[in-house]
Amino acid sequence: MKYFLEPLLYKLRFRRVVDYIPKNGKICDICCGSRGSFLLDTRNLIKEGVGLDREVESRQEGAIVFKKTSIDKEINERSEYFNCVTLLAAIEHLENPQNIVNEIFRILRPGGKVLITTPSPRGKWLLEFLAFKIGIVSPKEISDHKHYFSKEELLKICERAGFKNENIKIKEFEFGCNTFLCAKKEK
Repeated sequence: MKYFLEPLLYKLRFRRVVDYIPKNGKICDICCGSRGSFLLDTRNLIKEGVGLDREVESRQEGAIVFKKTSIDKEINERSEYFNCVTLLAAIEHLENPQNIVNEIFRILRPGGKVLITTPSPRGKWLLEFLAFKIGIVSPKEISDHKHYFSKEELLKICERAGFKNENIKIKEFEFGCNTFLCAKKEK
């Protein structure tokens, strides 16, 4: 079932991150969703894409490969291969977010970047209201949130993975209900 507000939230996230996608780059979208929408919507910008998710059907569409896989402790991709890794509206669903960010650091090329969006603690009540009281976002998705990350928590996770503080940019969007982080791996 498609919930009324989901497409709008996707478009807002997409607009927030699309300008950070390196042109003709190799992109890995972690927790890409069952459709792999982000990679499909950026296929004219990228050279190669890999989408990973437990709910995606394994398939190839041109230069984009989708792999059905669990994202628990490791990412089964080559070290230092990708120009960019995206984790969009996903880190809050992970059992082991630190392990996955460590793995993202490993698979990024020097000079590559990770793009993360996540609901902020401030957005928790709103999402729960929209899901459980009004029913215009997926209650299943919201129920699966393990943690709402503050900006400070996201910074610490990225620093522990190996990103240097001076290479991490973080800001809120959607009236402070969501957070966007861009961290670049040093060359």
